[in-house]
Amino acid sequence: LNWSLSIAFGLANWEWRIPSALAIITCGIVLATGGERNFSLLGFGLQLGAIFVNAGYMVLGEVLLKQKGVSLNPVTTVYY
Repeated sequence: LNWSLSIAFGLANWEWRIPSALAIITCGIVLATGGERNFSLLGFGLQLGAIFVNAGYMVLGEVLLKQKGVSLNPVTTVYY
């Protein structure tokens, strides 16, 4: 999600290898959790919401840093 928002804000470029790797990982997660008996739709929704908020936080933080002339890689941005 961070990568998708980074593309939307013009901070990253499209590369086919990234969505390909993400698709493989997503398929593995779906297969691993498909038979879960204690699945909570509320918990899933809360987790999904948290992921969206975190992605927005990271991308908007990078946008604000670029406006100030600071250029950091994604790992360094986490610690900034």
